[in-house]
Amino acid sequence: MSLAAATNDDQHLSYDITRPCANFRPSIWGDLFLQYHNSHPLLLEVPDDNTEQQAQKLREEVRVQLSSDNDILQKLNIIDSIQRLDISYHFEHEIEKAINQIYINFTNNKFIIPKEGGIHFHALLFRLLRQKGYQISSDIFNKFKNSEGRFREIISQDVKGIWSLYEAAQLSVHGEAILEEAHDFTYTKLKSFTNQLSESVAGQIDQSLKQPLHKAVPRIGTRSYMSFYEEDPSHNKFLLTFAKLDFNMLQKLHQTEVGNITKWWKNGEFSIKIPYARERVVEAYFWPLAISCDPKYSTARMLMTKLVVCISFLDDTYDAYGTLQELELFTQAIQRWDISLIKSLPECMKAVFNTILEMWDEIESMTSKDEISGLVLQHIKQEFFNLAQSYLVEAKWCHRGYIPT
Repeated sequence: MSLAAATNDDQHLSYDITRPCANFRPSIWGDLFLQYHNSHPLLLEVPDDNTEQQAQKLREEVRVQLSSDNDILQKLNIIDSIQRLDISYHFEHEIEKAINQIYINFTNNKFIIPKEGGIHFHALLFRLLRQKGYQISSDIFNKFKNSEGRFREIISQDVKGIWSLYEAAQLSVHGEAILEEAHDFTYTKLKSFTNQLSESVAGQIDQSLKQPLHKAVPRIGTRSYMSFYEEDPSHNKFLLTFAKLDFNMLQKLHQTEVGNITKWWKNGEFSIKIPYARERVVEAYFWPLAISCDPKYSTARMLMTKLVVCISFLDDTYDAYGTLQELELFTQAIQRWDISLIKSLPECMKAVFNTILEMWDEIESMTSKDEISGLVLQHIKQEFFNLAQSYLVEAKWCHRGYIPT
């Protein structure tokens, strides 16, 4: 819809106001997720007894395998698969304990490198330790270089190893030349391999080249990795079965969460009250889902989705509706957290401000009344102002036709 002509909201202003018009496309999801709405959002859907018993039995079997004194490479592979299947939230203590013991043994030279412990073993060891914050030197890859200081061509015959080294290289820090070399070497090799591999392996490698594990959202890649893992003859049957069961249970919960947020959007009549704003509820939900899929953070995910939607409202108000004069008033109101300052502004801008206030009240009601919670709430207020200030600077740039470097 065009916002070029003034509306009834703007009767206090002259009728020649020309507003920017972004014409955002409608949501591709429509009302799809309304069917999953739960009228009691704080009551999680409980799986039936048989499903819960099966899940518990499989969980314990995986826990036993993870805690056992098995082969070091086997343990690393199990931990990697648990993380890639996005079920590590069930085994945080066991994984931390295992990784810590592996690090102690490694630094004290107390474990024997397995016979098949080539480039894959070293790269996997490096990646799992470093992504947990352990200080492991990239010098462990020097053994795979030749006398001229280049990676030996022979290791490129090990596709799995090259792939693992590529993923390990993503965790480099500034100045680690060996990992920069490893990245370039492995990327080139993997690119040349893809037309020689099975469709499944080639697909996984191609996905890694586009978005490595370290830069990806675990939940997004879980489903495709599950199919890939199932095709591996050496896959852990208990682990795979539990991962499938957990995926299905969490999917129902996540659908309910999106359904509740969609219902909030509909009840708020935001498409009518704030017609220039984007409807991106599902997209906003992926922000908190990227942080954690854990059921215990269900309420936090829904609150954070609302927060992201409010940020989107703010963004669109500065980019796709307000005049500079209006936006300066609006920014002052956010700074002082006082809606009375925008009495003269259009109703849609008041609706944005009210929605932010309501969201803040909801977060306040959900948190305990201790000193730490109070500080968090004050930070939310401050960050909304910081964001509004930044958007105002952008609006001024746009008004002046200024393009920043």
